[in-house]
Amino acid sequence: MIKTIGITAAISLAIGSIGGYWLQKMESQPMANKNDEAIAANVKPIQVDLRQTPKRSELLLKYSLCANKQPDEKIKALSDKDLNDLVYQVCVQAS
Repeated sequence: MIKTIGITAAISLAIGSIGGYWLQKMESQPMANKNDEAIAANVKPIQVDLRQTPKRSELLLKYSLCANKQPDEKIKALSDKDLNDLVYQVCVQAS
């Protein structure tokens, strides 16, 4: 009785393994011939810069709000980076 169950289990396992191998081979066959239609072949990486640089007018407005005074000509003559750094310093000190 145990021998027949063992032999049946071994045969079932062998048939399942062979069947699974052929199914996998048949499923992968069409994709091997159509590499140009694969999704990954058509996707190109895109660089997205998520950092938003504020406009100069927004920086001047933020400076006037944090400093409680209108920006003078010296402030308006600063470069964008220097103005951004100044606005950061003024707003952090005001907090």
